Amino acid sequence: MTMFADQYELEQYKALENLDKKGNVSLAKDIRDNSLWVIKKISESAAEIYRRIIGINCESLPYIRGVLGADGNYYVIEKYVEGTELIKIIEEKKSLPVHMVTYIMKDICDAMHILHSRGIIHRDITPSNIIITNKGKAVLIDMGISRIKKNNVSHDTFVLGTAGYAAPEQFGFAQTDVTADIYACGVIMNVMLTGRLPADEKYSGKIDYIINRCISLDPKERYLSAGELKRALIRSEGFMGRATDCLGRLPGFGGGGLERSAAVLVYTAAALFAALALLSLALLGDMKDFLMYALLCLFVVLLPFFIAGNYLGYIDRISFLKNRSRRFRQVLCYALAFCEFTLSLYFILYFFDK
Repeated sequence: MTMFADQYELEQYKALENLDKKGNVSLAKDIRDNSLWVIKKISESAAEIYRRIIGINCESLPYIRGVLGADGNYYVIEKYVEGTELIKIIEEKKSLPVHMVTYIMKDICDAMHILHSRGIIHRDITPSNIIITNKGKAVLIDMGISRIKKNNVSHDTFVLGTAGYAAPEQFGFAQTDVTADIYACGVIMNVMLTGRLPADEKYSGKIDYIINRCISLDPKERYLSAGELKRALIRSEGFMGRATDCLGRLPGFGGGGLERSAAVLVYTAAALFAALALLSLALLGDMKDFLMYALLCLFVVLLPFFIAGNYLGYIDRISFLKNRSRRFRQVLCYALAFCEFTLSLYFILYFFDK
């Protein structure tokens, strides 16, 4: 966008209230559709960070609509996340059960995976920067002091991070990489389980070995990726944990309300067609019916649902669509799903009616 276009876009939001004491963060309403957004005044370096995650649909990160430049300042427009800060939950409950801790941290691992895959190190993962939504999802916020990993750099230019949660290398000993965020996760898990930092009281129990590896002083001894940490958390939960995680990966089950209800209906319909396909082959030996029901299951029931739900963020990977509005991309997904559903149903019925 040009400077004038950015200024015009910024004027489409009506400030409702300040969310910080300095007045740099405000809750605002988009006057075009009354949706709620958070507008933050950010630095030029932070603007570069936020631009890398514009339009990313991840339930564990706030949706970033855009980064604007106006009046010599930079602003990020991100979707308002309604919920409670994790730090407030810890202060109220003092300690959380292990199953809740692993559930929260798996969401944070998903957020870290997105950031790390785009070369972003968060560097300030703390309970104050994690929101637990009304649906129970953990959302990682505030990339204000995040940095982009650079090659051939021995240490960070600035010493930044929250004391107690920041890895030792954030204090000038080496360049921070993804393992600095892994370190912070270990500290957060300890705080959720004991109410105290590891330096004051170390957790001893079911997942203490995971925490100890996360907070190792040597970055090479920690989990080397968010995915590796998440897999360790899933294994710690046993069979039921793995089963629940697999279910949560299915499109539709990561959300709630209407989305989950729609998922139940779709998978039930798919299971019905799959059962009919197997019965037609096993009992009647009819290969034609088997293929018809199998194709209906895949191309008429499941595939349109995956397309409509933007499964794996496929629509966000198309370069010329990245800067289009979220609503436009959602409508495009629905349109593509409808077209795929109609064409598949037509061709399947046409060929099998012959």
